[in-house]
Amino acid sequence: MPRFCDPPLFSMERAATALLGVRCYGTHLNGYTWRRGRPCMWLGRRALTKPTYPGQLDNLAAGGIAVGLGVTETLVKECQEEACIPPALAAQARPVGTISYTYEDHRGIFPECQFVFDLELPEEFEPHVGDGEMQEFYLLGLDEVKDAIASGDFKPNCALVALDFLIRHGHLQPDHGEGTAPSSASRGCGSEVGAPAELGEAQGLQVGSEGHGQGGARGWGVGVGLRTSLSPPVLPTEPHYAELVEGLHRSR
Repeated sequence: MPRFCDPPLFSMERAATALLGVRCYGTHLNGYTWRRGRPCMWLGRRALTKPTYPGQLDNLAAGGIAVGLGVTETLVKECQEEACIPPALAAQARPVGTISYTYEDHRGIFPECQFVFDLELPEEFEPHVGDGEMQEFYLLGLDEVKDAIASGDFKPNCALVALDFLIRHGHLQPDHGEGTAPSSASRGCGSEVGAPAELGEAQGLQVGSEGHGQGGARGWGVGVGLRTSLSPPVLPTEPHYAELVEGLHRSR
């Protein structure tokens, strides 16, 4: 199996890779901070003009690795372009691993690998819309992030990155299941940056081993969709660990 560090044989336009099932690579950033002693995560909402997953939640910064760019170089570039994170601050992000998955839609087969970074941001820092890839940013408590993952408001691969963060940092445990009330320790960070979004009618989509999502996508094992609400729904009980973990490393 080819590895990212192997010498490239040739370059290819990213839009054509799905036709041949060629693996693509990217970088994703979990931006987190603390408010009133509570851990919070910055998330972005994709612009409605995006050709894929418009209006859905996204990680604070993310992007594909282009020919001639390295992993860290791509991360710093995307942080500055999408969220106006200064390069000196973005360079402090810690590499924490990779997430790999494969999905299929009408365009072809998409085997992808994302290099994941965590960045603890100063409490006073607020991201700002840069190149128009995002329409606004939210600062959410980690329980609210769980709710958003369960609701299907996330771009699917970004949901996997946020879910991986929750597991690695001990905010999602196997004992957290149905009937377990959500704690208030990770709720209520309550910041919103950017213009209000108008998403229109909700377009709920659900994908999984037998489901189809945007454009007939298959193989995510997580939910995707659009909602009219700007903030994640408050669920009556905490999302079941197994429901959130399902599909984290699933591929078809």
